[in-house]
Amino acid sequence: MSSFDENLAAIPFQIEDAPTQGEIRKSEYDSKIMKADFEASKKNRFDTNTTLRKQMSYWAAVIVSLWLGFVAVVLLYNNTRLCFSDGVLNTLITTTTINVIGIILICFRDLFNGKSEDLMKPAPKKLRKVKKRTLL
Repeated sequence: MSSFDENLAAIPFQIEDAPTQGEIRKSEYDSKIMKADFEASKKNRFDTNTTLRKQMSYWAAVIVSLWLGFVAVVLLYNNTRLCFSDGVLNTLITTTTINVIGIILICFRDLFNGKSEDLMKPAPKKLRKVKKRTLL
């Protein structure tokens, strides 16, 4: 075991110098760069979300239109060519409708409710203030 005097001798008694004006300016500049990068990333994410929203809206419109066309064809040709019973028609239309609506809801949940944008927090406003150390 080392003695108290040895431990005391290991403690440096030199006080670190206060940061220079150049170091303060550099840290402020780095902070501004980080904030600009964050804002650019945020804008890029908004642009990407907008593009995805447009594509998904088109996709949903096409899928729903095709589905409505399919249901219309089944209903029109049921009595002449298809001859499905009422139970089969109910099951076919109900399950397929639920599947189409479910797919659209799952795909749009994150894109259109804005939670992905809410998760992005701005850069912290409080920067660590550097105080000059005074010697007594």
